[in-house]
Amino acid sequence: MGVEWRLRRVNDGTVDDALLDVEVTDAYNRFARQATAILDDPDGVKSGAYPQPTPVELDVRRDDGAFVQRFGGFVINTTTEQDATTLEILSHDFWLRKRQVFRSFAGDSIAAVLKLLITDLTPLNWANGAEVEIANEQPVERDWKGERLDEVVAELAAKSAGEDFGATDEGVFYFRPRDSTANEAPRTFPPGEYDEANFSEDGKREVNKVTLYYGEGSNTGAVAVQDRGSQQRLADELGRSEPVVVGETKTYPEIADEKTAEQKARQILNDRSAVQTGTLKTWEAFEVTPGDVTSVVVPEQGVNRDFRVAEVTYKWRDDRTEIKLAENSDGVLDTLVSLSQEVSRLDSRAADESATITQIVDLAEQAGVEFDLTAYKRSVPDDQLLFGQLKGGWGDPRSGGGRWGDQRGPREEIA
Repeated sequence: MGVEWRLRRVNDGTVDDALLDVEVTDAYNRFARQATAILDDPDGVKSGAYPQPTPVELDVRRDDGAFVQRFGGFVINTTTEQDATTLEILSHDFWLRKRQVFRSFAGDSIAAVLKLLITDLTPLNWANGAEVEIANEQPVERDWKGERLDEVVAELAAKSAGEDFGATDEGVFYFRPRDSTANEAPRTFPPGEYDEANFSEDGKREVNKVTLYYGEGSNTGAVAVQDRGSQQRLADELGRSEPVVVGETKTYPEIADEKTAEQKARQILNDRSAVQTGTLKTWEAFEVTPGDVTSVVVPEQGVNRDFRVAEVTYKWRDDRTEIKLAENSDGVLDTLVSLSQEVSRLDSRAADESATITQIVDLAEQAGVEFDLTAYKRSVPDDQLLFGQLKGGWGDPRSGGGRWGDQRGPREEIA
């Protein structure tokens, strides 16, 4: 029987037997998780069954085994053409980006603020806080004036202990300490476990910007050191029009002044080794999830080490699974996020988000400016009226006056 996917509407439990194809992307970056489902629709009526924001789930099974949920989210858009309707689906995490916060708090706990914001502004399930664990509870004194909800939650996480947050496939909000260790993937990828592999030298991504938060209490600040030349070279490699930033954020409460913080940030930038990334094209791997550690061996490309999973994309009808990976080394978490075209500050423990960041730019290449300069001349007749000159009155030139108006000759270019 092979692999089978199914689409289920969560509200009424209906399984849609018109499902033709599925593409699911699961990513370490919660805001890169999305899916598409294509339905057979000769009568063009399926869109009506999936108005925005219908919650759905996508389940998968091998052969005659039990279905296992692999993605959950809500319909954001539908299009119908050529007897088929396509559903565009976003993960439940995106509710945190669809809302703005206009609220003031004076001494409320982080837990109380989170509960109010999540229950008032989103359809996410608070579940009596079952998935909420705050490592360092603090009073919140803050007035938000239109910030995005995910930015507000990130600020609350920074105030506590840099917790991870988002929504589960079932739509339950979570806020919990980050795992200090990565899970071992239940599948490894030696030769024979993949169809294609690409781990060329172009897969190396050097960190080219370091943001460092320093200080404690009322004496806090931040500096950012970046290498513009590296950012532009990476943009050229990837065919991007704008410089590509691969950033890393660090927090050092023990550093008390900007100069020391700059020196430390520059040291981190200079010492940061390249993190190798690559892509595998394989099959199934439904049990592999972003963040897992897996072993990859590609003899012809000199690859034989552990990698972290950044993103997994399943394509049902193509019978193809694509896995993006990053070398399991220091600094890899930021790389996992950047591989999915999102930037997120992951190391924010004890950081003051309100600190003004001092930008320090390293220019690796000489910059030059060229000017094209052209000079012109215009003749001024003797009888031109010139205010402030002797006998410069208005009248007949024969009596010392001058002619009114612009009497200058045409412009002549000076060679």
